[in-house]
Amino acid sequence: MFLHKPVMPAETLSYLAVAPGQVYIDCTTGEGGHSELILKQARIGRLICIEQDDEILQKAKERLRSFGNVIFIHDNFQNLRQIAERLKLEQVHGILFDLGLSVFHYKKSDKGFSFERDSGLDMRLNEKLRTRASDIVNRYHEQDLIKLIWAYGEERWTKPIVHRICEYRKQKKIETTVELKELIERAVPRKFWKRWIHPATQTFQALRIAVNNELYNLEKVLDDGISLLAPGGRMVVISYHSLEDRIVKNKFRLYSRGIDEKGQEHPEIRERVRLLTKKPVIAGPKESGENPSSRSGKLRAVEKAG
Repeated sequence: MFLHKPVMPAETLSYLAVAPGQVYIDCTTGEGGHSELILKQARIGRLICIEQDDEILQKAKERLRSFGNVIFIHDNFQNLRQIAERLKLEQVHGILFDLGLSVFHYKKSDKGFSFERDSGLDMRLNEKLRTRASDIVNRYHEQDLIKLIWAYGEERWTKPIVHRICEYRKQKKIETTVELKELIERAVPRKFWKRWIHPATQTFQALRIAVNNELYNLEKVLDDGISLLAPGGRMVVISYHSLEDRIVKNKFRLYSRGIDEKGQEHPEIRERVRLLTKKPVIAGPKESGENPSSRSGKLRAVEKAG
């Protein structure tokens, strides 16, 4: 049983424009939902499936075992350039990023991604990473922790949350998701809780981003991916929070116009793309109702200039 439903499947396939005989890369394979759709869409040449979490990669292998034109890579997508070199890929026709965590991570993993499950504060998608979420909440200086949660979580109540964390850890190390969740609940006045989002959501997001260096990796891989695309090739990115979407929007604008978000020209940008989505595409009401994971998704796509 696979927990994760691919988000915006029809839109993803439409913008990716999957064609027979071509090579594609799914940089965030997860349980293989989008990969399966691509493989069923046309008799493509090859699909490269990249996933940094080996446990979930095994699930993708099970899901896609009937397809013979798949190569599985256990690695972080930040190493896309090196992966392509190892596989002797000079160009590919399409690259997909679905930046959201798989439902498996929230419901089955014991790595601390969800505050609904009582588990250790790990949050590493790759166990080779040194820093765990528990290291951050227990060791970071108060001001550094404030900067991190504000920058990566955009949390309004950052200062009282961090103060509560720092006072608590003087007596006892914070070791579990429930401990941290309860600290945050006590730090945010009940009257300011939002009906649709738990007060711990943005802090947990910030910790996960920091542990896995997600924003830096995204910046880097977008550059490498655009370089790897063949003329007419397409890149599709689905993001789930404003920090990711802002990076994607600004990067695509830079490569389409040679101008950054501040209006500064960058003549050194020689790769060029055509924007396929002037505004982000979002899931329709039917999908949003059936698949809660899709509600915050924003899809952007570009096509490499010829």
